Amino acid sequence: MANKPEWLIERSAAIPIFNDNGVIKVVLVTTKPKTNNNWIFPKGQIELGMSAFESAAKEAFEEAGVIGHTSPTLFGTYQQNKWGSRMQVRVYTMEVTEILDTWDEMRDRDRVILPLDEAINLVQSSQKHILIKLKEQLAPQVQQIEPSDLNEKMKTEKNLVLLDVREQNERPVSGILSHNEIHIPLNFVKNQAYSKIKDRNTNIVVYCGKGIRGLSAAQTLKQMGYSNVSNLKGGVKEWKNAGLKTLISH
Repeated sequence: MANKPEWLIERSAAIPIFNDNGVIKVVLVTTKPKTNNNWIFPKGQIELGMSAFESAAKEAFEEAGVIGHTSPTLFGTYQQNKWGSRMQVRVYTMEVTEILDTWDEMRDRDRVILPLDEAINLVQSSQKHILIKLKEQLAPQVQQIEPSDLNEKMKTEKNLVLLDVREQNERPVSGILSHNEIHIPLNFVKNQAYSKIKDRNTNIVVYCGKGIRGLSAAQTLKQMGYSNVSNLKGGVKEWKNAGLKTLISH
């Protein structure tokens, strides 16, 4: 360990997750050689010139063939044995937007896509507590609302607060639900919610691209004391699948 430069021993990992018709699924890969049947979420050393979460996204692309939105907020850490010592690996969540049929390391690793509970049972022991924490955070303690029901609420409830927790660059691409909504990216909800949503009893519906970040943000709002929070099930993707239109972001 003493012979290794600091940049070489810094490591990060991504948990690739997505919402499949209300079921949270995780993408896992095998370690190399894949004959070991040792399942993990993608990880690797932090690349020079990259932040930890950017490097984690790069590993997910190369090792698992997934593309998505990786949160810059540290989700957790775990210890890994490497080079005769123990290293700390920084973990970030990735909301998957695309799963590739071919990818860089497909010959070196197997890939599997599993519901979160099954992934917890299969994943390497050092990473297991990370997925358990994820399950606890995504537990169905937050009410989910169907796109059609939200569409009706938007027509009838004057005090309804729509909260978009996507990144700013996603809004012009996928569209927004209302010009009167509030926009707070997921990583800033804790810092900005009290100033932007002053009534903690108001009816809030959170949404994102596919529903995962919305669940996390809604859970955070409930922990902050907001009493009437729900999440748009399936996010903008399901909104469009239901035949509902989005607006152009100004």
